[in-house]
Amino acid sequence: MLFEPLIAALCIALISLVGILVFGQSGQLKGIEKYSVPVAVGVFLSISLYELIPETLEASHELGGLVVALGFIGFYMLANVLHNKLHERYHHLDAEDCDR
Repeated sequence: MLFEPLIAALCIALISLVGILVFGQSGQLKGIEKYSVPVAVGVFLSISLYELIPETLEASHELGGLVVALGFIGFYMLANVLHNKLHERYHHLDAEDCDR
């Protein structure tokens, strides 16, 4: 039962790696990332909202909501810290296009 999701995730990772190696080297992916990233985010959000959160709440009635809330808060804080650190490191704060 545990091996099926692991095998599926491994196959998806290998297919993604082959796709990057084939299409990424030839330059065919230029400009497509502005469309592929939002689609990927939408897929991840829909999976978490429709599948993972209800399963978590169903599996643990007492602590499920707390775990989901702490997960959202933790990832929000992590994203904020990483954004600030990477923004300071790779972007000049006095630039005109700085959104800070």
